[in-house]
Amino acid sequence: MPYASRSTPWRALPLLIGLSACDGFVGANGPSTIPGQASTGGSTSGVAGAPSSTPNSSETCLPQRRLRKLSPDQFDATVRALQISAPNAAPRLRETLSLSDSTFSSYASRLDMSQPHVSELADAAKTLAAAAIVAGGPAAACALPSAPVECARDFLASFGKIAFRRPLTAAELSSYADYFTEQRKLDDAATSLTSVLRVLFMSPSFLFRTELGEQEDGAQTVRMTQYEIASSIAYYLTDAPPDALLAAAAERAELATPESRAPHVRRLLGEGALGSGLARFFGEYFRTAAVGSVSARDLAIYPDFNSDVARDYGVETQAFFSEVMFQDDARLSTLLTAPYVMVTARTAPYYGISGVSSQSPVRQTPPVAQRAGVFTQASWLTRFAHDKEGSPVSRGRFIRERLMCDSVPPPPPSVNAATPPPDGERTQRERLKAHNADPGCAGCHVLMDSIGLAFENYDAVGRYRATELGKPIDATGSLQDSAGVVYDFSDGRDLARQLATSPVVKACFSKQVFLFAQGLTNDEGGNCAYASHADRIALADGSITDMIVQTVSADEFFIRSREAE
Repeated sequence: MPYASRSTPWRALPLLIGLSACDGFVGANGPSTIPGQASTGGSTSGVAGAPSSTPNSSETCLPQRRLRKLSPDQFDATVRALQISAPNAAPRLRETLSLSDSTFSSYASRLDMSQPHVSELADAAKTLAAAAIVAGGPAAACALPSAPVECARDFLASFGKIAFRRPLTAAELSSYADYFTEQRKLDDAATSLTSVLRVLFMSPSFLFRTELGEQEDGAQTVRMTQYEIASSIAYYLTDAPPDALLAAAAERAELATPESRAPHVRRLLGEGALGSGLARFFGEYFRTAAVGSVSARDLAIYPDFNSDVARDYGVETQAFFSEVMFQDDARLSTLLTAPYVMVTARTAPYYGISGVSSQSPVRQTPPVAQRAGVFTQASWLTRFAHDKEGSPVSRGRFIRERLMCDSVPPPPPSVNAATPPPDGERTQRERLKAHNADPGCAGCHVLMDSIGLAFENYDAVGRYRATELGKPIDATGSLQDSAGVVYDFSDGRDLARQLATSPVVKACFSKQVFLFAQGLTNDEGGNCAYASHADRIALADGSITDMIVQTVSADEFFIRSREAE
């Protein structure tokens, strides 16, 4: 019998630690059964090795079957859905992850099941199990001395359905119920039920969401189950498990077609889902989520800037994304050119705005000819800046690589890539011009510097300025995109307005929406997988809402390939 001793909660640890070297992709032969996971057929060979960049079939670019670990925030949201009152585990879980803000945290290959992380999960499981049985907790009635054994079984069936985002199989329910019965011979009801819940909270079916699908013999692809489809939609948009309507649709098998899924996607978007999953996309894509880690700038130049201001920068930009998506027209062009900002009492002075007393972000119109869209937000400008001044190189590189999907080669090993520091005599444009006189530097910098210098009107904390060292700032420039179109611009706002109409930028942004949703990188087949979606997503014509609906509703979004046996 599984789970047959008091140490059972820790029996999940070897499996979870073993996943630390796993990439999240599952081969055709496994896993057929994992603790807390319904059988999907095949052998029990476990989690397979690294995927190829092109999946098994030459006729498709579908991602492989895989497991996707819940992020720390998704973990907490799932706990809240279980109506357990406990401290958030996300802060401690996040401390044991190694995440770079240069890539998406949604990548399926990021399982990050290190021993410290598993230990934190085990501590969280212990805390959650104890909280579930206290007065007012979801398991309190079944933890009473007078509670019949059947109470625990019924509770585990309903509780497990929410925790696993699908009904427990008969075998799973029997395993948990039998373990409770055995423990009940040794301890009281409360202790026994706590032990069972610790096992449940360490189950991969709680900690991961599966994309294993329903297998058919000989088939090279599998279609995700209705419950997997519901979880995929919900966690992508809301960073939380399916709500009651989506879960009910899965139970009634009503998520089988794009036409049946699209209304749920639009409904979740219309309910303000940006507070969670979609917000994570925007914050990670523009890298503004990391601005809160900027604790200081040169105090002699920026004496009033501190970590509190930086945190408000991040909050106000998330509010800006929400404003564009739910109060404005939800178009990419608006995201890049909107003439308004969202500010707090602490940040308003940095935009030249007075009279704001709100501690929460409020919509304001800054001085004319100073701001336009996300690239003139203080969060983005501060995130891409040095201690004393802005960074045209990193600002330009971001737009070249992340907004236009171009690549900038690394500098040759023999070249000193460091740009000249301020010298009190030359402007940054003048210093970069001298630096790029070196042919070894010019080849790369020509792709970035002109773009980044468009934002020289903004200093290292995002404040607008008209001069540098007493000289009028020259923010003019030119860039050529991958389609050969040349953009001549007068400043950052003008550049943003022109890029907002660029087919290259629209295609690149829609690709990022797709990669984040699918949990893929370019190297893991993302380029190939996106190619089959590109024409469909192009129909959105700049509507971010339509990009998301087209991506998440498509049949291919829920089909996975199998490794060749």
